[in-house]
Order: sequence, then C-alpha cells, then structure tokens
Amino acid sequence: MAIDDITRSSLRQTGRILVSFLPLFVFLAIAWGHSLLRLRIGLYAGAALLLVMALGRLSRGAMMWAMAAFFAVAIVLGLWLENVWVVRHMGMLPGTALLTAAMVLGRPFVQDYARADVPAEQQETAGFVRSCYVLSSFWASVFLLMVVNAVAAFSSGLGRLFHLAVQLALLVVATAYTAAYTARARHRRAAAGFTGEEEAAPRRQEHGA
Repeated sequence: MAIDDITRSSLRQTGRILVSFLPLFVFLAIAWGHSLLRLRIGLYAGAALLLVMALGRLSRGAMMWAMAAFFAVAIVLGLWLENVWVVRHMGMLPGTALLTAAMVLGRPFVQDYARADVPAEQQETAGFVRSCYVLSSFWASVFLLMVVNAVAAFSSGLGRLFHLAVQLALLVVATAYTAAYTARARHRRAAAGFTGEEEAAPRRQEHGA
C-alpha cells in the first residue's frame, strides 16, 4: 500500500525524535556491562556525538539540554570525581534526565521536531499545540516507566537482559504511538480542511506537533 505525504511526514518527524536520542543509545550500547573502561568510553563517545549532533541541528531543544546535563553530571561525578553512587546508578540517570526535561520545562519538547513538516500558519493553532502536549506527555510517561524499570533492575532478580528488553520494548511502543498519533492528527486536519481561521493558541504557550 502506498504511503501518502502526510504519513511520510509523520514518519519523518518520529525518525527525527529517535535520532535525537542517538547519543544515549550509543552510550548504553558501549557501556553495557560492569566494565569501568566501557563506561568511560561510552560516556565520552555519547557526549562527543551529542556535540556533533547539536552543531548539525540533529538534536535540539529540551531533550538536547537534558542529555547534555546527563553527560556532564556523569562525566564529572562518575568519571572525574569517581562518585560510587553515580556509577552504580548510571543506568537510571538518562531516563531521569529526560523525564525531568519533559515534565518540568514549560513547553512540549516535541515542538522542536514537529515544526519542520507543518506549515507556519498551522503552528499557532490550538490543535497543533494540543497535539504536541499529548505526545510530550506520552513520552514523559515512557521515560518514567524507563526509570522505574532501571530501578527495578537492581533488585528484581530477572537479569539485566530482561530489563534491557523492557527498555527497548518501551521505545518501540513510544515510536509506534508517535507515528500513528501524528499521522492520524494530520489526516484529521487535512480532512477537515485547514483555512487558517482555526482558533490560535494563546501566545503565552510555546508552539508545538
């Protein structure tokens, strides 16, 4: 079945969100296990990749700063100052940083990636901003579950591979939901016909999906 332009743009947006997390994926892939050397390499590799992606605008906004905060804290406290607590709980810190950024900041982080495929005249509408808040809230819930799963890994006795599989499953679900929700919202707006007269979102809200 052919993919229409709206679905294609929705998949592109979802892809941009996933790509923005690549520094964390690289860190987790390299640092997996109990080796301090792998942890050191993973942190430096992830931080370097984040810097390159930030310069190339592949990572931006709230999530970029959340990852920057994670790598800064992990490198300074975990590697340079050799804080044992930070090293032992390194697995839960990325999710905690992302959850904090998604919930505490006053704007939906999805907006940083949604604008690229949405006409300027739609970016101030209530529907567009509402979609961004829905998706950002959903991702915040996923980050929370990832933190809970990381904490449970210390005492569950189910093995690290099981909890890694849970983390990956959460990412798959989040990705599928984001793509489906975005495509549905854009198809609905297209079917209704956008005239540019839809009620604009209040100026005090940041523009968002």
